[in-house]
Amino acid sequence: MTVTLQALDVYKAFDDNQVLRGVSLTAVEGDVISLIGSSGSGKSTLLRCINFLEIPDSARVSMGDIDISIDSKNRSSILAKERAAIQQLRSRLGMVFQNFNLWTHMTVVENVTEGPVRVLGIPPKDAHDEAMELLAKVGIAEKHDQYPVQLSGGQQQRVAIARALAMRPRVLLFDEPTSALDPELVGEVLKVMRELAMEGRTMVVVTHEMGFAREVSNHAIFLDQGLIGEQGAPQELFRQPQTERCRQFINSVIA
Repeated sequence: MTVTLQALDVYKAFDDNQVLRGVSLTAVEGDVISLIGSSGSGKSTLLRCINFLEIPDSARVSMGDIDISIDSKNRSSILAKERAAIQQLRSRLGMVFQNFNLWTHMTVVENVTEGPVRVLGIPPKDAHDEAMELLAKVGIAEKHDQYPVQLSGGQQQRVAIARALAMRPRVLLFDEPTSALDPELVGEVLKVMRELAMEGRTMVVVTHEMGFAREVSNHAIFLDQGLIGEQGAPQELFRQPQTERCRQFINSVIA
């Protein structure tokens, strides 16, 4: 299988807090990778470093013909040179945030068409037609002319997924997509994510939903204090973790 996304030796500190200490991740086409671990273990920071919403202190991130290396010694000059490559990388990554991040002054369909028209240069009529198809795909087409404030959290997150898909990404990044939802709304978002996985979408998911990580992912990575504590096939990792720290975490979230 072709490697779709690779992030190697990602380091990131905030002041004196070393959040990531050399984490690496490789996704091939069709992978669904779940990042699990306690709060503060570096999961969301890793995701944000992959698409450079957070600039890593040092890392190498590659996708196809894009290969970006950041070195802590000459980070500023490298960033200036890599600006175009970073924008190109972001255009191939679809990001779904914990708190939806929809534009509140735009309708649902406008939220989904804005990026394709402005960034990808898709004609407005074509972008609208594709947006309606995607909204139907996530089960919310009937809300296309409403505003985010008129929707439930689960509906807003499904709009956010449609918006990410509209950018025709090669990889979807999900940053705790259900953690801001009321418990009864979690299922409708996970259903859409399961369907995307069944389609063969490449996905990297930061999640506290252990059922999703175990049943839908084909690879799970347990992060602990900015390092990979353990990784492997989810069924094996959840059934028989090899490290005491991972065992403690699994027991605490499954119990």
